[in-house]
Amino acid sequence: MVTKVAKVKMDSKSTCYCHLVQLLRDTSYLLNQTYIVHWNLMGSKFYSIHKLTQEIYEELQDGLDVIAEQVKAAGRYEWTPSN
Repeated sequence: MVTKVAKVKMDSKSTCYCHLVQLLRDTSYLLNQTYIVHWNLMGSKFYSIHKLTQEIYEELQDGLDVIAEQVKAAGRYEWTPSN
């Protein structure tokens, strides 16, 4: 579980914001890839890997929420749905 967010000092708030947005994108992508493995896994080690991927995506969900809150707190985030 994510409990703290480190304070990052950078020369430019814009640079920090860009890094947060990229982290949000990367984490979202990793979460989606983890779901794909979780849902499509087959074989003799199904149960153990299924449980492991569930633990991973639950942690990623928590982290994604924290990152999104930090992006929004930066005050420049505007959500627009993709088509």
